[in-house]
Amino acid sequence: MSVYPERSRGARTVLGMTLYNNPKHVREATDSILGQTRRDFALLMLDDGSNDEVEAIAHAYERRDQRVRYWRHPQRQGMVPTWKEVVEIARREHPDAEYFAWVSDHDRWDPRWLGRMVAQLDAHPEAVLAYPRTLRIDENGVLLNKEPRAFDTSGIADPAERWRRFAWSGFGSGDMVYGLMRMRALEAAGMSSHGRARSIRFRSPSGRGGSRAAPASHVRTRRCSRAPRRRASTGRRRCSTR
Repeated sequence: MSVYPERSRGARTVLGMTLYNNPKHVREATDSILGQTRRDFALLMLDDGSNDEVEAIAHAYERRDQRVRYWRHPQRQGMVPTWKEVVEIARREHPDAEYFAWVSDHDRWDPRWLGRMVAQLDAHPEAVLAYPRTLRIDENGVLLNKEPRAFDTSGIADPAERWRRFAWSGFGSGDMVYGLMRMRALEAAGMSSHGRARSIRFRSPSGRGGSRAAPASHVRTRRCSRAPRRRASTGRRRCSTR
């Protein structure tokens, strides 16, 4: 439970950060989010039963910055249910929010990321998702030699055609997870507690409107050098410890 229930409920944009045992990188990730040039957002942290160090770090941010609130599961629920729940918290705490994005506890965001994603959606009302090109870094922040992927369905009005385009060329464009979504489209698409996390990411843009890829790279996603921990919900690699 958050210890600051009186905080503002009027944010236009809500960012949902899920946490799990990553004290090494969570400060860097949170600082890059709070350092956005566009500052009119709320950051909701949902901890999936991390150790005490992560909880202490999150509470320190909550005390320092009025935009931050923190909740914690007493026991681990798993990645996909936690992603789903942070959206439900966003809807409850900020019922008038227009935009939502998931953010991680281990990656790094360019200061212009949010401003440019908002500008894309403001300028293109037919789009439901704007997302950045994403670069890969290792555990120490060193840039990896991997080209960023892009997938854009702007200008395609037919939902069936958007789905076909995604099925043939967009599957695997996981950078969309770092995109900014219209909350109404996410609500209309719905989310399942089952299946891989990718199913949450593409249901809304493919069925409810187009997606737009930003021309510049605004996120650096961290890849661990060691073997990933096992999870039933997804094969995506995360930087965390048991």
